Amino acid sequence: MSSSRASVGLSMLAAMASIACALGVGAQERASGFTREERARLDQGELVIRPHVADAREPWMGGTSFQIVDRPVAEVWRALEDLPAYRHMLPGTSQTRDDGLDRGARVLYVQQSQLGVSASYSLRLRHDAHAHRVSFELDRDRPHDVEDARGFLEIRSYQRTRTVLTWALRAVLGMGAMEPMVRGLVEPWLLRVPETAKHYLEGWGRDRYRE
Repeated sequence: MSSSRASVGLSMLAAMASIACALGVGAQERASGFTREERARLDQGELVIRPHVADAREPWMGGTSFQIVDRPVAEVWRALEDLPAYRHMLPGTSQTRDDGLDRGARVLYVQQSQLGVSASYSLRLRHDAHAHRVSFELDRDRPHDVEDARGFLEIRSYQRTRTVLTWALRAVLGMGAMEPMVRGLVEPWLLRVPETAKHYLEGWGRDRYRE
């Protein structure tokens, strides 16, 4: 693929960040395209992060992040349907459990610990195979150590044999007055999901999802 066609492809993929408007993210996450620097970083295999610009009136943290995975989109999608594999794709995760179907959503139990902050909670996942998107929200009917979490994980084919993975998240840890103090430490970690997924899909999980 020519560099000009690759550039156009990345611009189209960056437009997916506009979906995050529905999550209430800010203008920075609503960018209609990647910058030249971001395109170069993506092509070099780096993670591109667009964190939410904090506002004292907003209790939530998050943003969007992007990564190119050197696996075809069909294989990456099969990995996203494999709920036990999320233990390897979510940062700092010690345990995940597929708790089955509940009211049209698959329920994923997650236990995480990083930088002295630990939490366990359950997410309600909805897989849209046509859009190649997994949307999620906190299951408030089950025990949870965070106040709120919602977002999506979306993939798009790139250069035929590669995949661009987009992660969008908004979360409230529920730490009260301590929340602003831990934001700078926890928020970048929360946005590293595409990078963690890349390491798994290009590493020891590489052959698990071949046809």
